[in-house]
This record gives sequence, C-alpha cells and structure tokens, in this order.
Amino acid sequence: FGERHPERFVGQDSGMALAETPAIRDIISTKRHWILAPQTPQNAYERHVAITAANEALQPFVAERRRAIKSRCHELQQHKRANAILQSREYSFCLFPQRHFETLLDK
Repeated sequence: FGERHPERFVGQDSGMALAETPAIRDIISTKRHWILAPQTPQNAYERHVAITAANEALQPFVAERRRAIKSRCHELQQHKRANAILQSREYSFCLFPQRHFETLLDK
C-alpha cells in the first residue's frame, strides 16, 4: 500500500493540511515533473532515481495508514479462517449451539 503512489494517500489520516505543507508539495511536484518528462536513454537513470527518492520521502506520511490497513487485513484473515472452521462439514454437530438445532426443528 502506498509504496508506488504515496502522494495519493498523504494527508488522508491527518487531514489535507499535511498534504499542503511546502515540503510535501515540493516532493510531489518533483515526482510529477519526472513522471511527465519523456523518458530518454539520457535521463532514464536520473528519472528513476528521482521518482524512487520521492516515493521514499513520502513513506513516513503514509506509514500509519499502511499499519492500519495491514492490521485490518490480518483481522479479516483471522475471521475468514474462523468462519471456514465453523462452516466446515467436518465440524461436529455436538459443537453447534443448541439454539441452532431448535430453530432447524421448528422450521
């Protein structure tokens, strides 16, 4: 998340004021300049280095959001594993709550 296009996510957690700071604007502006510059054999290396440096410079500003998304993904994966076990046909009937069977019998 945010490793290749961190400028899209800067300021989403702490408000747009962060994205408005001159330092961040300069980093984003430099990156845009190099993205829009036609790639030639003469500038290919310099262009690559500049875009990579801009991405790395913006990483601290998206770190918290990345952490939150990774945490949420971990929670969802655990929930998915638990559901797979609970919905498995190999899950013994005696482990189901009694209410589950009562509602089935009432139908």
